[in-house]
Amino acid sequence: MSKGLLWCALWAGGAMVSAAVLATPIAQDSLRTLEGWRALASDQVQATLRPASPKGGLCLDYDFRGVSGYAVARREWPIQWPSHPEVQMRVKTVGGPNTVQIKWVDASGDNVWWFNRSNVPAQARWQTWRIPARRIEFAWGPASDKRLRNTAAMEIVAVAGQAGGKGAVCVEDIRLSDTPAPPAQWPDPAPQPLRQGWQWALSAAAAGPPREFSGLALRWPDGAARAAYTVEASDDGQHWTALGSVGPQPSRLDTLWTPEARARWLRARWPGAAKPAAPPQLTVVPISGPAAWQHLDDAFKAQAAVAQRGAWPRAYMGEQNFWTVVGVDGGARQSALMSEDGALELGVAAPSVEPAVRLKWQDGRETLHTWADVRITQQLPQSGLPLPQVHWEHAAFTLDIQAAAQGAANSAQAFARYHLQPRDPALASAQLLLLLRPLQVNPPQQFLNTPGGWAAVRHIQAVDQGWRVNQRWQLSLWPRPERAQVGLAPAGPLWAWPQAPALNARPAWQDPEGLSQALWTFAASPQPQTIDLSWGLAATVRPRLQGPEATTQALAAVAQGWQQRLGQLQLDIPAADPRLLASLRSALAHILISRQGPALQPGTRAYARTWIRDGAMMVSGLVRLGEHQAAREFVDWFSTQLFANGKVPCCWDHRGSDPVVENDSHGQYIFAVAELWRHRRPGDGITTDWLRQHWPAVLRAARYMDQLRAQQEQAFAHSQGLAQAYRGVMPKSISHEGYSAQPMHSYWDNFWALKGYKDAVFLAQAMGDAMATASLQQSLQAFGQDLAASVQRARTHHGVDFVPGAADLGDFDATSTTVALDPAQAQHLLPPGSLDATFERYWQEAQQRAKGQRDWKDYTPYELRTVGALIRLGQRQRAWAMLDFFFADQRPTGWLQWAEVVMREPRQTHFLGDMPHAWVSSDYVRAALDIFWHERERADGKIDAVLGAGWPAAWWRDGRLRLAGLQTRWGALGLTLEPVPEGFSRWTWCCCKTWACRPMEQRASTSITSASIWTTPPWPTTNGARYW
Repeated sequence: MSKGLLWCALWAGGAMVSAAVLATPIAQDSLRTLEGWRALASDQVQATLRPASPKGGLCLDYDFRGVSGYAVARREWPIQWPSHPEVQMRVKTVGGPNTVQIKWVDASGDNVWWFNRSNVPAQARWQTWRIPARRIEFAWGPASDKRLRNTAAMEIVAVAGQAGGKGAVCVEDIRLSDTPAPPAQWPDPAPQPLRQGWQWALSAAAAGPPREFSGLALRWPDGAARAAYTVEASDDGQHWTALGSVGPQPSRLDTLWTPEARARWLRARWPGAAKPAAPPQLTVVPISGPAAWQHLDDAFKAQAAVAQRGAWPRAYMGEQNFWTVVGVDGGARQSALMSEDGALELGVAAPSVEPAVRLKWQDGRETLHTWADVRITQQLPQSGLPLPQVHWEHAAFTLDIQAAAQGAANSAQAFARYHLQPRDPALASAQLLLLLRPLQVNPPQQFLNTPGGWAAVRHIQAVDQGWRVNQRWQLSLWPRPERAQVGLAPAGPLWAWPQAPALNARPAWQDPEGLSQALWTFAASPQPQTIDLSWGLAATVRPRLQGPEATTQALAAVAQGWQQRLGQLQLDIPAADPRLLASLRSALAHILISRQGPALQPGTRAYARTWIRDGAMMVSGLVRLGEHQAAREFVDWFSTQLFANGKVPCCWDHRGSDPVVENDSHGQYIFAVAELWRHRRPGDGITTDWLRQHWPAVLRAARYMDQLRAQQEQAFAHSQGLAQAYRGVMPKSISHEGYSAQPMHSYWDNFWALKGYKDAVFLAQAMGDAMATASLQQSLQAFGQDLAASVQRARTHHGVDFVPGAADLGDFDATSTTVALDPAQAQHLLPPGSLDATFERYWQEAQQRAKGQRDWKDYTPYELRTVGALIRLGQRQRAWAMLDFFFADQRPTGWLQWAEVVMREPRQTHFLGDMPHAWVSSDYVRAALDIFWHERERADGKIDAVLGAGWPAAWWRDGRLRLAGLQTRWGALGLTLEPVPEGFSRWTWCCCKTWACRPMEQRASTSITSASIWTTPPWPTTNGARYW
């Protein structure tokens, strides 16, 4: 592909120089028969075994039947593993692409090692899979020593991937060998001259083992003449395989990514008489360990390490970057991202467009400025609207960037406005440069679901009104740039390579390796400039904006639409922190943008799938903010994803319902249905007919919980000691992934089950189903008694005074224990003082963290749930102190959002989950609303409505507050607090649903700083019992 242009990196996926390696056989199954093998499968998946041919072999036939899950062929096969194992087997597949896993399980059944290949395409011919030790990873389990030493069983697993459906994984001739250990120190390769190049010996002896490597770095001295050359590898010095070609380029470092390469010799060859006078300095990158290049991004990072700061994005220069989402309601799959530095990712796993500014000075100088040369701030306009803005501040100029998206979820377009303002009188002109790079804004350390980093750019074509990228994204630029250039990305940004060819001079630029980049340079001017970029977020959408007026109108329309959408809850509190309301608005927007159609999701990249736990808690926040339609769409859709036996899947994605056992899910689904019914209002579609439609699924889920409890009753009927705490409660599970290493009897699961039973009774009564009501009340009463006894036994056994996270461990997890207060309302079941002890310890540890008195590395803002818990416990000042702590970790501050993970050192590179993380957003919504209003369940099941429990003293002293549109089970709450003479404030409030709203008034001393509580129902005719 070089065509005389730059080549300084290569993805040689699967490229390997073959080598005969002496190995000692350890174990083998030739699979002449299927003796000892058996088939297993997850919920609703079919799995059968058959011979691959009359001569032998094994085929695992699977049918996923519309759900996610797995099919397993398992054999009990004790193995004592050698020091340097290598597994080989012959494999072919039918169907797909689906994921194939080879697993080894120890005698406990808890510890698993695996070789995992995602989305293997159909391969009709037998292929040899070579699995060296470094490719066998510890998958999960409680083992502290994760080295592969002894296993008891082997599994061949087909996991639903991109395709799902029907298919087969066929295997024959499984062999385990012990391979020679690599030398402790590989020789430093010395160059040997050739007539047309240079050669390096990688192994100490011709008969020695070949050297495995993941990449090559060739460093040239300054001033060295550069010409195109080819790098080749050989096992015997006679037969050579090309690893890649390198062309002239401005960088002094050439990098080739060569995963799984093995060789004894390397050589670099130049055509004709172009051989340089001196060879480059060769560095062979190891195949494993921290220095290995696991991905093409690692080769890019090597380039960035020798480049000027700002030539590459932060993520490639050892710094954590932050970003936010740009999209429309329900359009997560087509959303864009904006980086804190102003780069724009065009779509999911898509390339990005990055700005730079070139200044021309009156004295003839030219200077180039990137994100590294300016002070950068971010904000959301109009107190939280999701139209993110980035501001570059430089002594000589400012650059403002704003992004937005518009349209329906499946036909939206995105657009960005760049406003460049020269401000130094010594400037002759300033010009904007936009660089399209094969890099996502989502950084390389983001590994989950949608890996970040490299995003292939294989095709760039000039078309009418713009450019088409990868024959998918069509970009429109206004005004048109005066110059467009193209090249390959690993050499660094094109603005450092003026000789790069013009893009307009050719009909299309193609690069099968996906390393292309393009640079658009706009006209230089001493005057302010506005440049607009627009593109379709879906492949079929062409950008519709042409010219500055159209973009101005579109920005105004998007802002107005979000203003209306986010304005159902109205808050006017002069004494309040402005972040309180602004973050409520941004959090709601992020929840809506992160959903895909009706499916609520915690994110658009790492967590672009639906969890019922996230969805149920989002539903609770949505209905309180008046977003009944989005909540109802989710519940209507998710109700169709339950398993036939009533099991509620923990999550769902394009593969279908996931069978992984998380026993919080059943109660969460019932709660979601009940939350909608509790908060129904005229015209929202939540009617008796709607409830009748969902009631069978609710009842199946409740009966499934009964089955789980019955299993526990039988299994632990005669248990002693700690095992008594397992009787009658939910079985062990990985429970919101908090116990993924080993399933536990989690109280998070059990508090959700308690709420599920309560809400099943509530819905049965609403249905008028007397028989179901009586049966479910019995289940609720029995479960409540067993849960209370379990918590007490676990506390006694472990010698703790708090509510444990799991009965098995007696561990401390206050964030998960928050659900005991809300929504489970389990405070009356728990041992006296146990909740106080739990959150007293949490507060003390949180204070130590905030004051730097204890070591910590990271935390997750799921802890926002503790704000509501502290308010419910009457600890308002502590709740606000925690809220201030969490506000400080919104990153960037001006974008009013939280990632899933917050690092103590903000620039330490780490997996952050999604930014924003919509489940965290829902935690904030519910915590912030609890400040104004929440419900408290009595021991007899009646509900108290609690108003103002979280109001700080400053609000009372100021005496001014206006609230409207906060949804409750009794209707929309409206409240006005205004000062009157003599140190009093006048309250006016109303809360109504099916009757006319009757305002009620009360004079209150401004010295009052506690909550106002009414018993239910306080409306419509009286204020009910009220006390201060």
